[in-house]
Formats: sequence, structure tokens, C-alpha cells
Amino acid sequence: MVAAVGILLHGPVLTARILHLTSALHRSVTPPTSAARPDPPTPVRRAALILASPLQPFVRLVGPWRLILRRLTGRATEFGKTER
Repeated sequence: MVAAVGILLHGPVLTARILHLTSALHRSVTPPTSAARPDPPTPVRRAALILASPLQPFVRLVGPWRLILRRLTGRATEFGKTER
């Protein structure tokens, strides 16, 4: 699909060159070995980040406002069958 769009936009010769250069570039790049992927945050870590944040009082207010706005818009405030 990409090659077909490339041929329509650039012509066959330039598209072939671009495809050749992209594969060569892809082969030449190696991912860094020193950068280890960080562990995903646990629920306790997320809670600790929220508690340590200066925005924590505002985060605590989101729950009641969400409930109030759901009632004002007429949406259900209880869980559905699939969420139980």
C-alpha cells in the first residue's frame, strides 16, 4: 500500500530509492542497550504519586464532581451488568 501511494506521488524511480534507503536505515539503527525499560507503576506507586502531588486536593475532588455531573446530565450512576 505504501509503495503504491509512493509511486503515485513520486514516480517509480524515486519510490524505489526511498524504499531502498529506508530498509538500509532500518538495518543500520540499533536500539540502545543501556536504557532499560522502566517497570510499570504499581497501584501503590500511582497512589503514592497522587498523594505526594501538590494537586492532590483537586484530584480528591474529581470523584464527587464526576458524580454530580453524571446526575445533572441524566446518566446512570451505578454499574452496568458488564461492570459488576
